[in-house]
Amino acid sequence: MQTEKLEQIQQMTDAALERLGKALAEGKSDTLKQYLATMAKFYHYSFGNQLLIAFQKPDATHVAGFNAWKKFNRFVKKGERGIVILAPITRVVGKVEEHRTDGTTDTKELRRMVNVKPVYVFDIS
Repeated sequence: MQTEKLEQIQQMTDAALERLGKALAEGKSDTLKQYLATMAKFYHYSFGNQLLIAFQKPDATHVAGFNAWKKFNRFVKKGERGIVILAPITRVVGKVEEHRTDGTTDTKELRRMVNVKPVYVFDIS
């Protein structure tokens, strides 16, 4: 099931890139402007996720996951369709000690991305 979902996401990403390339080849800069506007709004997302957001909901203004909206005291309407993006799956691979100038030491976990999984985000509208 998850493999099928990942393949579907890859197809959507490929379709978005193909649509952008075709529009640029035809001299249509409006499509590029639309993608750039989406990228400007969602700069903290990866390029692939920006494409997925732009392809699925070009007029999105602010997206967050279901639980994130609950933290903002907002709720997703029942039956609302989400925007599928890829979220990283990370694992702890070690620890790093940071020595501060005041002589204290801080230990932090060293994490690496090992995979991705499809998740849904919802636009504020």
